[in-house]
Amino acid sequence: MRPSAHELYVERINRAIDHVLAHLGEPLRLEEVARIGAFSPCHFHRVFKAVVGETLGEFVKRQRLEKAVFSMKYGGTRSLTEVAFDSGFSSSSDFSRSFKQRFGFAPSQATPERIAEVAATLGPEGIERAHARARDAQSGDWEVDVRRHPARRVAYVRVHDPYRGDGMVRGLHRLMDWAEAHGREHAALIGMSQDDPEITPLDRCRYDWCLDLGELPARAEGAVGVTTLPENHFAVVSVRGDLERVAHAWDWLFGHWLIHSPWEPTKDPAMEVMLDNPVRAGWEHWNLEGWVPVRPLQRPR
Repeated sequence: MRPSAHELYVERINRAIDHVLAHLGEPLRLEEVARIGAFSPCHFHRVFKAVVGETLGEFVKRQRLEKAVFSMKYGGTRSLTEVAFDSGFSSSSDFSRSFKQRFGFAPSQATPERIAEVAATLGPEGIERAHARARDAQSGDWEVDVRRHPARRVAYVRVHDPYRGDGMVRGLHRLMDWAEAHGREHAALIGMSQDDPEITPLDRCRYDWCLDLGELPARAEGAVGVTTLPENHFAVVSVRGDLERVAHAWDWLFGHWLIHSPWEPTKDPAMEVMLDNPVRAGWEHWNLEGWVPVRPLQRPR
């Protein structure tokens, strides 16, 4: 029988997991793990979390910690430094910090009795967390429309470190000042995160505010750049509400709809197409469409 879309997603994530488990003691790069699963690194993080119930980083950290605890319980007289490096931690201090954060005491304070207690707590937590997140991801009332949209030229202002301070607000005002000077203040406004804040440190994240140029023959001017967004199919979900509801819609789109659909995300960033411009409508209530670039789901070779 031909596998379902969800089964194909699971098959590909399982390949990625097999690679992780076989290389826990080595550095694991997101790009390499995504390639093993035949996913674009741009969206692999969300897909992995949707299927597994935790992020790739959380999964890797948990597996390394479980391997270390097993080694502490059955590994004889090996030092904690040896345990840490063999389990894939970058240093003994990194291992100690992770261990204490998870169990409440340092590994140097671990007696055989304590290790036995720790080992007994490890297994079910990830499964329970995965089930809870799966239930949360399904609790949405949105509909998805898959559309094809041609390539379009946009003017953009790129905001660095966008999730702290007022950088997002200032960036949008800078773009709208440019738009007013060029007669494009009513053009379609698009927000596009170039990085996932759950992966990239906040001070390294980038967010682009974009305006559809239509036929306007614009060129880059200082902080305002010009680029072309490629033609794509897009899975589109409409959402109104505060930022929490917007985040819930994104979680539902990736965590429920996508992994049961015959589509997979491309390498291109997702977008938020603003139906109400926050400069005019305010920043408390959002009216937007979430656009995820997609292609037909492929079975890995």
